[in-house]
Amino acid sequence: MDDEFEALGDLLTALASLDPRIRGHAAHRVLDFAEAAVDALFQAIARPENRDHIGTLVYVLRAFNCESRFTELFDLALHGHFEVQNHALSILSGQSFDVTAEQLRLAERALDELKARENLPTEDVELLRDDLRLVLSRLGESMRRTP
Repeated sequence: MDDEFEALGDLLTALASLDPRIRGHAAHRVLDFAEAAVDALFQAIARPENRDHIGTLVYVLRAFNCESRFTELFDLALHGHFEVQNHALSILSGQSFDVTAEQLRLAERALDELKARENLPTEDVELLRDDLRLVLSRLGESMRRTP
């Protein structure tokens, strides 16, 4: 059945099918496409030659579930340029994440070590630090409520 849905357009058309088996299979394949898209976006973001041109890639991630990508997004918020920081912070603030106590501890340490740099003056460091502390606090609270 996978051969029937090679193109994303075909999958989207199949979602309108009256046959629940076809519609269900197409929905699962769309999920596979989405997961592959997230992987491909993070791979493109990580490429050194793309370093200064990843704002749109991070922006597009907002449309996807990034729950397993906390560390990468937190790093982008800390070290990206202004556009990347804003998009990463938006994702971190708006989505739920599967984080461990160790990930939160490492993120807190990295946040404590954040220093002013070119295009990130001291006052902006403090604003970013406050925003990211809110994210860490929310995630920490969420961990405490989850058995």
